[in-house]
Amino acid sequence: MKKKIITLMAMTALLLTACAAAPSQQPEEPAAQPAAQTVSQQPTEAAEETPSEETSEAESEQPAAEVSAEEASDMPTGNAPEEFLPQLPVHAGIWEARTYDQTYRYYEFDVDCDGRTRRYDEGDAVSFTYEDAGDELIVFRTENGEETAHYRFGEDGKHLVLTFSDRQEELIWVSHGTLEDSGGLGLMVIAENITPEGCRLILRQAGGYPTGEIVADDRYQLLCYDAEQDSWGWKDEIQTGQGPYTAEKDAKTEIDIDWSEEYGSLAPGRYFLCFRVRDIRNPGGDWDAYMYRAEIVIAEDGKKAFTGGFRTYYELPDGTWECDGLEYKYRLEIKGRMPNAQKNATFVYLSNREEITFEQAFKAAGLSSSMADYFPGEEAVFVDWIVE
Repeated sequence: MKKKIITLMAMTALLLTACAAAPSQQPEEPAAQPAAQTVSQQPTEAAEETPSEETSEAESEQPAAEVSAEEASDMPTGNAPEEFLPQLPVHAGIWEARTYDQTYRYYEFDVDCDGRTRRYDEGDAVSFTYEDAGDELIVFRTENGEETAHYRFGEDGKHLVLTFSDRQEELIWVSHGTLEDSGGLGLMVIAENITPEGCRLILRQAGGYPTGEIVADDRYQLLCYDAEQDSWGWKDEIQTGQGPYTAEKDAKTEIDIDWSEEYGSLAPGRYFLCFRVRDIRNPGGDWDAYMYRAEIVIAEDGKKAFTGGFRTYYELPDGTWECDGLEYKYRLEIKGRMPNAQKNATFVYLSNREEITFEQAFKAAGLSSSMADYFPGEEAVFVDWIVE
């Protein structure tokens, strides 16, 4: 329950930032602007499933985030120069652990001495807290125990060497991002209409710290989970041949991907579709590159998965919807503007109620301190949000 509350609070903070609330006095009981509501309830054809036994893996490590010859400013746009101190706590953002210019682990450090980490070839992240143990020692704690490392910063505060009992990791700070938005570009990656043969990628851009044009490559690599071995492995890289895609700012970019020719029909299970995104200031060579990914869930019985939002959910063959084992008649997109916000927001719910007002929607999405404003799980569930 604690993890769900923390996740909801983090999502709410992102939503408020994206909506860019204006600094004005808020009324005691704010009235939301009228909502536009879209209801999805029509049956759709089920995707034909043909499980594949393909298990080939790529052996190379994930390339490190590439840095241009002329680095962009380290600062979020519009802010004073940012100070990187060679001391704990670790500067917030994404740090990459590299060896021979290859990234093998990502760290996301928060401002409160906690964070998350995952290997480049694994699907799930591990949450941790850390503390200064004195004598240049740092203690990392996870739900599985604790680990102590000797630490040493570079003079610029952007390099950090961690020496554990069994390994040494050389970290470099790369962005103000998160594990989901590794470049801090304000990108959210959504996968919709997932079938064993392909999916639709949605790149939503809002806020962040891009310094140029955001361009996604058309080369992809699939990270696959083997439930029997409880391990992850790579499939060969594919290229759509459609050329790079520009992710328009403050908008969404849709990319249809068909992997059936290279991968066949994927068996039911979990995958991550990984690809490079560049922040291009000058196509002649002045850009930074980061790895992004979309979670792909291949469901059984003709279900279509939707991932990357607040929850993974499914469209069933009869046109109804499912989330966390519960079924719903409708998928509602409830659009409006929150009090004092400068942008519209759309809240997506799966619901057994045909209508939900915008005020009910934003309060039940984590913006109310009263439990009376939240829906019972069997009545409605909040699954995604969009800021325009």
